Amino acid sequence: MSLRRLPALQELLLAGKQTPSFWIPPAPTNSHFIVATPKVKKIGLGWQLGFQYIDEDDDFVPPAQNLKAESLATLFRNSPELTALNLEKCAINAQTLSTALAFATGSLTTLCIGGTTAARSDEVVDRLHVLLPSLEWLDVFDPEKGKEVPSLPALARLASRLRLKRSLSNWIGAFRLTMVTREFPLDVYDPLRSS
Repeated sequence: MSLRRLPALQELLLAGKQTPSFWIPPAPTNSHFIVATPKVKKIGLGWQLGFQYIDEDDDFVPPAQNLKAESLATLFRNSPELTALNLEKCAINAQTLSTALAFATGSLTTLCIGGTTAARSDEVVDRLHVLLPSLEWLDVFDPEKGKEVPSLPALARLASRLRLKRSLSNWIGAFRLTMVTREFPLDVYDPLRSS
């Protein structure tokens, strides 16, 4: 197994259809390797603004592809301080996301899954209070017209369950949860880009 340590890395943005996964053991036919990022706070694997090249317009870089439950679980195990994960527009379904989130640490407070198959059903949302008990920001907005987002009752159940769970375990502090289900300006609704 090839393990790369990035002990000081605090933010990682990966995108593009040909981007190798950094959390899958390498094989003779791929260039994958496992990365240990003990201090990383934010990881973005979803669609991102591209770099500006000479004589080219800014464009969006497509999301990282081939996300598997095993690689995301390894990401969570190797990133114990991760607070924000952006999977926007990644090809990830509800089962894969739920399986992977079981390995997430309690520090994960921000999850962006808008534009994914996982965000288009209530299945994941109905389990988030167990999988991410510290969740404060959930982005399920899909910029494509006509795409479904979780139902309003599922989002209300999530808020109610998180509030109840936190009131039983934490007597001090206010309950805080933001859910993004419609379009906002990029600098407002993308917490992975804010400082």
